[in-house]
Amino acid sequence: MQIKNGSTILIPAYNRFDDLNKLLHYCKENFNFEMVSIVVLDGSDKAGEAELIQAACQTCSIEYRFYTSEVSYQQRILDGLERVETETVVLLGDDDILYPQGFVDCVSFLEDHPNYSIAHGQYLAFDFRENGLSYNATYQSESVEDDSPLGRLFSFFSAYVAPTYYAVNRTRYLRASFQELVANGTEFKDYVSSELLVSAIPIVNGKLKRLDSFYQARRFIPAPQDKYVVYAKYLMDESFSERYQKLKKSIIKHLPQELTVPRETVSDAVDYSFAAYFGQRVSMQELQARFQAMQIS
Repeated sequence: MQIKNGSTILIPAYNRFDDLNKLLHYCKENFNFEMVSIVVLDGSDKAGEAELIQAACQTCSIEYRFYTSEVSYQQRILDGLERVETETVVLLGDDDILYPQGFVDCVSFLEDHPNYSIAHGQYLAFDFRENGLSYNATYQSESVEDDSPLGRLFSFFSAYVAPTYYAVNRTRYLRASFQELVANGTEFKDYVSSELLVSAIPIVNGKLKRLDSFYQARRFIPAPQDKYVVYAKYLMDESFSERYQKLKKSIIKHLPQELTVPRETVSDAVDYSFAAYFGQRVSMQELQARFQAMQIS
């Protein structure tokens, strides 16, 4: 497969020059810059870091954009997306590795299948340990190919494995997702809402294909303890209902215009889809373990 119309890779960067420098040289050696535009969206605030990243981008003939600390991570990505001129785009972590042929396969698939909005392949999770490199297969959502937009939403969330954040997306739908995130400000700053919305808007506008190609190696870094989501507490938070209503409104707003389903049915379908997602994450075993850990006599 070959890319016919070009594509774009956006790399949000933040204070990780060593990892990013390796990635930039890897991209220079492995991607066809005539068909693929690569842009670094840098928000580094560590002394001297931005200058090092900018110089590395110049060395590798990769476009560089710098953002001050007043610009949030989501605003940075949105600014990058609003400048993308290609039909497809992918977000690439500055410590991850995108496999060239897997990327080309996904872009080519979307070029040939206009009723799909997302394509990705097989992922590998890796990290560096004292005894060497650790890795395992992970992070791959299966294909979602229901004809109904709401059917796709339910299928995706009821068998949720991971977000499509790092898949190849049609630019207009990923851009719309980040426009909603930025417009809703602090309400969507928790990453659960963010990752769900970034998957949901593209999913209701097109099918998802997981190809058999090896697609990406993702650096696995456990979430900080203070950011670990305890879903039972998350759902009981007094602000959850307000956040969810904003999330739901954003999804309904971006449903295909030709969808002829009563408003009440649409509302219920979105509710059931999210109930299916959260239902997987609140198990009796976890609740019992957490209750027993409190050692209530």
